[in-house]
Amino acid sequence: MPSALNNYEQHSILRQPNPKAPTGLRNLCIINLMLKAGLRVSEVINLLDSDLDWEAGKILVNESGAASGRTLWLEKADLDLLKKWLDVKPAGKAYLFTTLNGNQLQDRYLREMVKRMARKAGIDKDVYPHLLRYTFAVNLMQGNKKS
Repeated sequence: MPSALNNYEQHSILRQPNPKAPTGLRNLCIINLMLKAGLRVSEVINLLDSDLDWEAGKILVNESGAASGRTLWLEKADLDLLKKWLDVKPAGKAYLFTTLNGNQLQDRYLREMVKRMARKAGIDKDVYPHLLRYTFAVNLMQGNKKS
């Protein structure tokens, strides 16, 4: 069984992307969603702008693999962070997370980015995207509330 990220490690990895740079802001949004909503890599890269309901504060995650679609609720701070990304992402692109050229992010990029941010944060564990999902599940079971 993998070891979930503790609170310190979660905060450390979230501090690594530079939100002043467009790619840093995008990567911060991605890591934040994976930790706070338990999204899979395929769900992140296939997420569309239209999957977000800003008024209700929810995100519709379409079917992914064996999982059926589900609705996830986001906190205001998470929505505000996503709105900042929408202000700088290439206009007119359906995918929520894109490259600066407007292309869909690749699975491999996301996996490597998570590992890179964890190393930069000084986390000694083998951190990979599914560990962020696992950490979300552990937090949910323990009733932890992240700020």
